[in-house]
Amino acid sequence: MADSAGECPLTHVVRVRDFGQVKLSSSFLASCPLALSSALFVEQQAKSLTETWMKRRLIRIEHLGSYACRNIYHRSDARRSEHAGAEALDVSGFQLSDGRKITVLRGWKREETGPLAARYVKRQLPLLW
Repeated sequence: MADSAGECPLTHVVRVRDFGQVKLSSSFLASCPLALSSALFVEQQAKSLTETWMKRRLIRIEHLGSYACRNIYHRSDARRSEHAGAEALDVSGFQLSDGRKITVLRGWKREETGPLAARYVKRQLPLLW
């Protein structure tokens, strides 16, 4: 993708459409480091995590997007968000091969969200990006 201009110029970005067999809710724009770390997370962590703990394959990752030219928390006095450089992806959930969905937005203590897996993902994601 060509570099962009404006308040939040992008350089060296790619559009991620899926992670092989693991589909995305929609494609997303990513810096090269984000694209690589996302692919590594899916291949080395997320797939094995769902197979080990949930006894099902990971088939889909839901997300809220990556690129957004804005400051942190939309505050005028804050620094630019990681999203302003396509350096962050807001993952909202995962879908398993049996149809179950694990949300990482809410419900950390509710049984139906798979609390062990959700807590693991919550702890691991910051370490990967």
